[in-house]
Amino acid sequence: MPTAHATLSGMPLLLRQRDARYFPAWALLLPQQVVSMLCLLLDLATFAVPLYFLVGFSAAPLAVFRALAVVYAFAACLDSMYRCFGALATSVPIAVCVMTVLFLLFNALAGFSIAAAAIPGWWRWLYWLNPFVWALRSLSINELTQARWQEGAAAAAPGAPDLAATGVSPADPGAPLARTVRDGLLDLYQ
Repeated sequence: MPTAHATLSGMPLLLRQRDARYFPAWALLLPQQVVSMLCLLLDLATFAVPLYFLVGFSAAPLAVFRALAVVYAFAACLDSMYRCFGALATSVPIAVCVMTVLFLLFNALAGFSIAAAAIPGWWRWLYWLNPFVWALRSLSINELTQARWQEGAAAAAPGAPDLAATGVSPADPGAPLARTVRDGLLDLYQ
């Protein structure tokens, strides 16, 4: 949301330069966008990289790169959305109120706190436009398509419980403990 305030504070300068035909709009907005991208990369390096490994996601280089690319695209999407609302709003309090409501709707309708099947039909369009949904799906698919989550690999994963000692076979789809997190998350999104 700080980008909305920065956008609104820069609007008088942008409009003054446009009216005087001093600089085109892209001459002011392009450097702002480049600096914003670099700040997002810094945020990604200081927050997302350590968190990725602390959560225990796959350490395969391609999986790490894809997950970080998804997080970067998600952050860039939110940053652009906040800039858009900052440009459309007439004042900072209005922009902050609209973005807060939209942020709460996105969180509530992301399919995590309210299941996708329970979202009313007239709100379904917001579910599919929601960047949280696409980021969560992408990260889930990226992690759950790794070899350690594939059939039979859960028992061989380091630190995984020995299911054979409990008498439960990971290949038995009817066993209650054999239902992996992968199946639960995939059911959540279908």
